[in-house]
Amino acid sequence: MTISTRFGSDVKFVEAKPITVWIEHRPGKVVWHYSAPPKKRRDATVREEPAWHVRADYLDGSHACDGKWIFVGSFVADNGINEILAECRRLNPDGKAKYEEWAKKSGPRASDLFGLTPDKDIA
Repeated sequence: MTISTRFGSDVKFVEAKPITVWIEHRPGKVVWHYSAPPKKRRDATVREEPAWHVRADYLDGSHACDGKWIFVGSFVADNGINEILAECRRLNPDGKAKYEEWAKKSGPRASDLFGLTPDKDIA
C-alpha cells in the first residue's frame, strides 16, 4: 500500500477527518467553499456535504503543506481512491460513523455534525 502526492512523493497519513464543504455549481463552473457562501447566485445550486481531508507527512518526517488539512483528491494510491478512503476510515472510525449517519436520507446537516474548520487550517 503506497499513497503519494500527485507529483510522486510518498506520504503517510497522520490524521484524517471529514470537513464540511459547500459545493456551488454554476453554469460551466464548480466552486468549493469552506464556509457557507454569503450569497447564492440565481443560476447556482449549493450542496453542503462532508469531504475527507488528511494531514500527511512525507517519509522523511517533514509535514506536507505545513501540517494543514489536505483534500484526499490530492493523493493517489496503488489501489485507487478506495485505498485512500480506507486509510481515512482506519485513522478516524468516529468520522466514519458520523459520515454514515450524515449519508442517511434524513440525516443531519454536515455542518451540524462535523462543525466548521477555519480556512487558514486548510491547504
